[in-house]
Amino acid sequence: MQADRWRVEPWQVAYLCEIGSRAWLIHIAVVILAFLAQGDSGTIAQLWLAGMVALSLAMCGMCRYAIRRESADDRWLIRIGWTHTFLTTLVALFWFFGAVLAARSSFENLLLYSFALGGTALGAVSSQHSVLRSCFISIWIGLLGLAAAHILLDPGAAGVINAGMIVLYAGALSILAVRMNRFLLS
Repeated sequence: MQADRWRVEPWQVAYLCEIGSRAWLIHIAVVILAFLAQGDSGTIAQLWLAGMVALSLAMCGMCRYAIRRESADDRWLIRIGWTHTFLTTLVALFWFFGAVLAARSSFENLLLYSFALGGTALGAVSSQHSVLRSCFISIWIGLLGLAAAHILLDPGAAGVINAGMIVLYAGALSILAVRMNRFLLS
């Protein structure tokens, strides 16, 4: 029974790709703005930007290819779904790493990054709720990195409180994703 919870039907992957073909373009814009807001043009920040844009373009291209392929068989769509989850994991790890970079700079930079990542996590719910494994990876890896970054910046009470609020936000987004997924499946 537990294994069936994460089973994804081919139509769910097709739906994910239909939404994702546009959502990943928005993601690129958010990534570029987050990079510019940080005011850090060092090599590590540039590598972060290049990696995020490359991964987002790969996701967008994969989604567009999947929705244009008329004769896609079910096994092929399931493989696309797993590839999406893998690439989503890499994107989430980049968000995690970027949060730590922002925390090394200043509270203002981390605050701007928090807005960008918080909005991106909400966007993951709206665009990835048909495949919960990808959605949860987007939410939890990135936001746990953000929570850790707040503690890294301020290991005192304020950092812990901020981290706690971020974890609660991740929980609320997860509940929303499950509800949207159940609605889609009903």
